[in-house]
Amino acid sequence: MRKDKAAEDYLEAIFQLSQEGQVTVSRLSDSLLVSKSAVTQMIGKLKEENLVTQPYYGSIKLTSKGNDLGKKISERHKLLVNFLTFLGVTPEIAEKDACLMEHGLHEETITQLLVFIDNND
Repeated sequence: MRKDKAAEDYLEAIFQLSQEGQVTVSRLSDSLLVSKSAVTQMIGKLKEENLVTQPYYGSIKLTSKGNDLGKKISERHKLLVNFLTFLGVTPEIAEKDACLMEHGLHEETITQLLVFIDNND
């Protein structure tokens, strides 16, 4: 999948919501604060990339490929939140800033952040 911030946000949200139960268009819409039609449109794109499945009006499920990517994005987000709070940023701001940062950082930067955090725990 090409780098697409919106698609990554959806995959992350689907991954997280799937940990709590079925993922529906309504739940995803509420989670991302977007319209149901926007969710439907993005789900169509994610289906084309073989990242999700959804039977007609059924729940949304990640494919194996989608699950791996959603998990990776979610872990990257948690890493950034942890790093920012380690620096003294409040959890609320760390959460917002992690959302802004997570899509633009190179994989090498993420790896070095992991090394840094592991060495400073």
